[in-house]
Amino acid sequence: MGRMLGRLAAVGLALLAAAGGVFLIAAMVRPRARPAVEILLKELVDNPYLEGEAVIATAQLANLSEAPVEIKAYHASCGCTEIRFPFGLPHRVPSKSVVPFQIVIDTAAQAGARAFVVHVIYQDATGQDRMASVAVPIRILPGLRVRPPSIVFSDCVPGERRSCMLTVLDGFPGDGIQMEGLKVSSSSQLVTSVRKVGRPDIVVETAEGELRERYIVHVECPVGARPDVQAHEIRLTAGTRSIQLPVLCRLAAPAYRLVPESLVVRVGSAGGNEYREVRCIGRDKDDWRIEVAECPAYITVVTTELDHQTKKIRLSIDTRLAASATRTKIVFRVIGKTSTELSLPVVFEGS
Repeated sequence: MGRMLGRLAAVGLALLAAAGGVFLIAAMVRPRARPAVEILLKELVDNPYLEGEAVIATAQLANLSEAPVEIKAYHASCGCTEIRFPFGLPHRVPSKSVVPFQIVIDTAAQAGARAFVVHVIYQDATGQDRMASVAVPIRILPGLRVRPPSIVFSDCVPGERRSCMLTVLDGFPGDGIQMEGLKVSSSSQLVTSVRKVGRPDIVVETAEGELRERYIVHVECPVGARPDVQAHEIRLTAGTRSIQLPVLCRLAAPAYRLVPESLVVRVGSAGGNEYREVRCIGRDKDDWRIEVAECPAYITVVTTELDHQTKKIRLSIDTRLAASATRTKIVFRVIGKTSTELSLPVVFEGS
């Protein structure tokens, strides 16, 4: 009898465990409750948009619950997105009602496939803060572009004029930017001409989308005496898009230079010779030589060649004869592919 009661108890426990599993599975597959608030977005019929064009999306905040909710705050995923509600906050939304609002997106410099997200914070009937979100998917065609994005003239010589070409591109459909819609200006009158590309079907693939070559801008820049401090700029404007291109000139490195560029020699009453070593370094790979063009009688100069690009100059200075001088200079003449003269200042200091 006791054994039979034990079996019945075991069977009962097994049935209870099975029933608990069924209830657990039922709880797991129970559909998630619908949120109290949803944001409904009206389809953007003008998609894709042109870069720089303002996008205004119409949306509705729908309270689907049986109780009123209160909108407490809202924010967007980036600063280029503005949310416009027709009321201030906080705002009470009755049950089973909708509230229209606008999402305004600034598409400047936003080319490509984008998703602008809007979040609305509300308080439900239980007093808990919840959030409803919606993404506004937009495809933005790239607008005005220019290649190269900056101009750097290297190896400049003061007094010469350097020139280059700029290519203006856009991702607009059809004929793109028209000549009357493109404004090109510059400091120092750098732009000499703007002409339309003969083949506007040239397509350049970029991460932002397809770009088409539209115009060629010819630039000519005068190199001043100090081109490293010249401030030139070219500005291109089309619609709401504007691009500034810096124009820089960099001096050419000298073909030959002395290292060091000057000497300081101490002279004393006891007399004697002071010795110094200077090197002349050249960029020419061809043969070149250096000779003395001007030198005081109390300085002896001996030059030797270290390699094709370096000459060693050894100076012997008679400080007794140089005692009455405060400064002088030695002028070297370099003869090679490009010939020039180099001056070496020498300053004398008393003991």
